[in-house]
Amino acid sequence: RIFIDNCLRFIDLIRTVMEQASAGGSDFSAVEARLSMLHDEIFLRKRSALVVVNSKLTRSMCHEVLQAAGIRFVDEMDGLAALRRAMTQHFDFLLVSSELPLLKGEAMIASLRLSESENKRIRTLLICSNAAAESRRKRDIDPDFVLQRNAELLPNLRQVIAQMMEVA
Repeated sequence: RIFIDNCLRFIDLIRTVMEQASAGGSDFSAVEARLSMLHDEIFLRKRSALVVVNSKLTRSMCHEVLQAAGIRFVDEMDGLAALRRAMTQHFDFLLVSSELPLLKGEAMIASLRLSESENKRIRTLLICSNAAAESRRKRDIDPDFVLQRNAELLPNLRQVIAQMMEVA
């Protein structure tokens, strides 16, 4: 949907040029400025992440890594509000704690994956305290990455965010 909207915005600019040219206009500087802004908006767009992490320390680590990577982020505090937001707003990445109020992280990711939202295929990271969750079998509704909340979380988080950026 975003792709189609962007194409239509370019077509509108072409239509404007055609109308100006047909009317005998020769100054296209306003169209060039709009074209430049549209290009920058589409191709230099900052990536964005939805962060749904209940621990203040873990959330601040996520913020640190995302900021260093040049990724804009938005926080939500409960899984249900985050799912609503992920269903209606574009995000490139989703970072989620397993234990969240109202809707657990795994259920949130599974619901998003099964939806018809534009975000159904975004890169997801589940942060949990259970080491066994890291080795869980891989299904279409599972997160792309799982990290254990432990002493190695910050370096692991840096590595996973870098991997997520390569794939996205």
